Amino acid sequence: MTREQDFASRWEGQAATLLNGRLPYGYTEIRLADYRGVPATVLKKLQGHRFSLTDFSFSHFRGVWLEDCDFDSCLFDQASFLNAGDH
Repeated sequence: MTREQDFASRWEGQAATLLNGRLPYGYTEIRLADYRGVPATVLKKLQGHRFSLTDFSFSHFRGVWLEDCDFDSCLFDQASFLNAGDH
């Protein structure tokens, strides 16, 4: 299993966690909120959300519509935004 698959597999059935403010995996070694591998693609649309000091490495935002979202000091190492849109 690749590192990307390992991070993604822990989110099965929990993608809504991204929107409810819970932090199921705590913080990374560098004190960023740990959302590594989140499959945001199941959400289809993120609107009006604010993320600060968050690690989205290995996450998938493919095809997601991002509207009025703010990503302040976030890490997106090897994240996918293929066909994502913003407004």
